[in-house]
Amino acid sequence: MARKPPPPLPIAEADLNSDKINGFKDSVDEQILRMALQQFPANNDMEIVTAKIKLIDFYYSTQLFRQAKKINAKGIADRIISIDSLDRRIAAGDATVGDELLAKIPEVNLFSFVSKYLTLHNYYCYSRDDFAIYDIRVRTFLPEYAGIFGIRLDEIRNRKGYTEFVKIIQQVIASNNITIDSAHRRLDWFLWLQGEPQNAVNSVSPTPSCVLYGLCNNWIS
Repeated sequence: MARKPPPPLPIAEADLNSDKINGFKDSVDEQILRMALQQFPANNDMEIVTAKIKLIDFYYSTQLFRQAKKINAKGIADRIISIDSLDRRIAAGDATVGDELLAKIPEVNLFSFVSKYLTLHNYYCYSRDDFAIYDIRVRTFLPEYAGIFGIRLDEIRNRKGYTEFVKIIQQVIASNNITIDSAHRRLDWFLWLQGEPQNAVNSVSPTPSCVLYGLCNNWIS
């Protein structure tokens, strides 16, 4: 008989609307990302897309440098630009764009980075909340609130099933009757806080002098 996961832990709307969650929302890091992406929302220019990749990689610590021998930032930008109607699909909340983009990068599994790139564009460029971020803390703590075993998230990541992952996030929000705005983003911040030693917001990262309106030309290699 197959072992069943424990019942999911409940999440209240108040948990997603705490001062700590709002601290993430209003942090300097998020303000910088919002300003940069709102100024450059389109994904049709190689240099701008490459710069946005490096900006998101810097602030969300996706460590793309570890994959440099397999694919660099310009290589990722080329795959992003190649997606048909990418911006329209991000604006519409079409999560299958994540599946398609991941499939176009067979050299390596960039599930976490792709989830962040799409989510931040959907959220900041189009004021929507359709996507969800995957990272190590989501992997660690989401199963407790979704009532699943962590291995299920591993399997979804391994087969690059971004749409399937987003559906799990949607199920957690629906099952807890959460109707607050930006529930996807707030749930991500909530899960991140579960891994903080003092359950507090991280100190913000230093701001590179090249960021924002010039979109860091010196990051484009």
